[in-house]
Amino acid sequence: MRELVMDLPDDHPVRHYGEEKMALLDRLGHASSKADDSPKESRTRPGWEGLPSAAPAYDPLPPGR
Repeated sequence: MRELVMDLPDDHPVRHYGEEKMALLDRLGHASSKADDSPKESRTRPGWEGLPSAAPAYDPLPPGR
């Protein structure tokens, strides 16, 4: 995305929008990478069994499920 907007003038609305979205993606990536350091969520938490994609990265669902 950066390559698409870098040649636009600094005050161009499309460049401003693109830079905002890149900053948002950067913040989201940083936030999700911090989850690796967090304690694991209890599998007995109410509602957990109803989440089809609740398999954590350390214990993924079997293939084809």
